[in-house]
Amino acid sequence: MTPETIGNLHLLLGLATFGAIAAIFVWPRLRTARRADALSALLLFSAFRYTALQFVNHAVAPNLASGFASPATAGDVSVGVLALIAAIVLRFHSFGVVLAWLYAVAGSADFIFAGSLAVINHASDGIGAAWPVFNLGGPAWMVTLVLIFATLIKNKNVASAAG
Repeated sequence: MTPETIGNLHLLLGLATFGAIAAIFVWPRLRTARRADALSALLLFSAFRYTALQFVNHAVAPNLASGFASPATAGDVSVGVLALIAAIVLRFHSFGVVLAWLYAVAGSADFIFAGSLAVINHASDGIGAAWPVFNLGGPAWMVTLVLIFATLIKNKNVASAAG
């Protein structure tokens, strides 16, 4: 198998596995949690997107194309910091919900952009020791984004129905 085929298989299996974990263990608890608590937990996990710094660490991924590594790192670190700020603000002010929406949209856009750069730059060929960020973190954070959107939408509908 080619590195790209293996990378795509990792992504697919990671999404399936983290999706199952989310459906069986995480979502049932988030559904009944207060919106701020559910979002804070998801956003704090999303803050770990800073680990994409490994993409520009030449000791870890010396052959990773800079056409992927630099923009993917910048995007992941930026949205990771946004997730951290949103989680902190949520503990003190409802404006954190706006920041959670901003993170969800920006984080999704970042994955789409980075995914297109990964294909164009054959990132799977040079991922090296940064593979856990790429193959474990990526799918986990993608599933987390789905959970964030679901939490934001679910709670909005519940609030509207309640009055």
